[in-house]
Amino acid sequence: MVSAVNKGRGELIAQGTTEYLVIIAVVIVISLVVVSLVVDISGASTSQVTGASSKLGVWSNTISVTETAVEPTDGNYLVKLMNNTGDVIEVSNISVNDSNVYFGEDLAQGMSRSFIVESVDVCNSGSRVLADLTVTYVTRDGLEKKEVYPAKISFDCSNYTANASFLANSCIQNATIIEPNLLPQNIWDSTLFGVTGYWGVHSGVTKCTAWNGSTWINATTCSDVNVPANQDAALDSARVMFDTNGRFVAGTFSDGNKYVRDTWNGIMWWDGHSASTMDWNTAMSYCGTFRANSYSNWRLASVAEAYQSFDYGASSNGGSYACAKGFTDCFGNWVWTSTSLSWSPTTAAHYYPYYGYLYTHTKTYNYYARCVRFEN
Repeated sequence: MVSAVNKGRGELIAQGTTEYLVIIAVVIVISLVVVSLVVDISGASTSQVTGASSKLGVWSNTISVTETAVEPTDGNYLVKLMNNTGDVIEVSNISVNDSNVYFGEDLAQGMSRSFIVESVDVCNSGSRVLADLTVTYVTRDGLEKKEVYPAKISFDCSNYTANASFLANSCIQNATIIEPNLLPQNIWDSTLFGVTGYWGVHSGVTKCTAWNGSTWINATTCSDVNVPANQDAALDSARVMFDTNGRFVAGTFSDGNKYVRDTWNGIMWWDGHSASTMDWNTAMSYCGTFRANSYSNWRLASVAEAYQSFDYGASSNGGSYACAKGFTDCFGNWVWTSTSLSWSPTTAAHYYPYYGYLYTHTKTYNYYARCVRFEN
């Protein structure tokens, strides 16, 4: 009985020792694996870890980078961002390497938008550029946060299309501080980098009107209590006036015809009009065959061009009429424009130079013709 018990205990002891040794062996194997990983991280596996970190930085940040590129010729960066914050944010600054651009663009939750960061980091097409990226944004609560990406972002050196929507996102909100030339009132073309300019369209009005109890008068100031809000003179006070900077330049051709050059828009006006009235089709033909100083590219002005010749301020003319400074033939009658109405093709716009009126009528009516031409 005793020997049997001892035998049983011996078997149990042997079995326990075996299991203990197996556990120790497993622990040793795990330790070796951990040591092996540590050695690999400091050696050949570094690039893999960096790559993983880069991918993690790109895809898991609150502001994700979903598309990147760098234009080979000018070196400008394209960065497309996605908002993962769960709130509407305003992207205020993007920094790529040493290039720093200020923005003021809203980015809704879950939405993406492309930004252009101007740079001179010229690259060879087909190669890649690694760059540091930092995005600064403002939350809806007004808190400014900075997203610094933990690893360099890869930018493919390839051509991309920087269309108007891309460039519009790159407009600087604080242009008055950083680059005044990007202010709309300083842009006389239709658009510049996606910013729509005033294109010279300005009424010239500098005084607001007020009701004095019986009639309308010119107010001393637009802030007068009797002045209705949002009048043209108040809203447009920051715009450059019509006759500054020598915009309209008058002259006389060798053939005796007078002209006025609109230097902002590259348009030359004939400072005259036809001797008689005519219907719209005849007026179109009249300017098509008109010759002055041997120029053959005369035409009727569009309704927008006609409006740009009005100065409702009239101060520069010293009179009460609405023609911009330089025009001597500011006559009081209707003149055809080349603008037809798409919803009424038998109707066209016409204007009244003296008072600055714009109106429309059927093309069978008889009005005068005044011709303009592009200078280039």
